[in-house]
Amino acid sequence: MLRIPKKYKYSDPFTGDLQTVLTTSWLTKTILKNLPIYRPNLTPFARGLEIGLAHGYFLIGPFVKLGPLRNLEIGLFSGFLSTIGLNLIMISFLTYYGLSTFSKFRTKKFK
Repeated sequence: MLRIPKKYKYSDPFTGDLQTVLTTSWLTKTILKNLPIYRPNLTPFARGLEIGLAHGYFLIGPFVKLGPLRNLEIGLFSGFLSTIGLNLIMISFLTYYGLSTFSKFRTKKFK
């Protein structure tokens, strides 16, 4: 059954309607409840692992399908190695960024 969304309670015409048929449907709510970020009783490590594994498929795809060795027999393996190399580069840069930005031991406090 199609539910008609309610109008927003304010009369300001610039606020817009936040409830639409798409955002209030049961399918959208079910999909959003099953995302790892909203799932209760999940450790931060498990959340990060699940999100990382899901997004890992986005990294290997362009290397396999668009790489220069895509028509050769070793195309899949070269795409896999390229993805590992990109992950190592990203890990090292993000580790360096995290150590420099979120360091608890600052030598000088800014006022």
